[in-house]
Amino acid sequence: MNKFLIALLLTTSAYGESLPDAPKPHDYVEWSLIATDVTLRGLDAYSTRKVLTAPCHCNHEDVLPDFISHSTGMMIGYSATVVGFDYLLSTELKKHGHNKLSKFVYVVDISVEAPTLHNFSLRTK
Repeated sequence: MNKFLIALLLTTSAYGESLPDAPKPHDYVEWSLIATDVTLRGLDAYSTRKVLTAPCHCNHEDVLPDFISHSTGMMIGYSATVVGFDYLLSTELKKHGHNKLSKFVYVVDISVEAPTLHNFSLRTK
């Protein structure tokens, strides 16, 4: 055994500290929901920019203000902020013992964001 590891074990046991707990298994449902949310937000940002920069100028954004929708960086920042807020809200709900409700945060955002992918079917020429 490594001398450093032995010294570390003796030191931690001398101070009455215990070793950290083993890592908990990942919640694959939650990570799948996060990945879906991030993917939908990315596709929405891409499709919104695609239809707004079309040469026909026949499309417009109904929900977001122009200063966000007419800038690629702002669209990406907005989408990342929403996903980050969802993650923080979900984590806070989980801390208070609301595991099912914490996943519902992602389900609501995904269900709101999914219909916006119709932008891929809009005219871009």
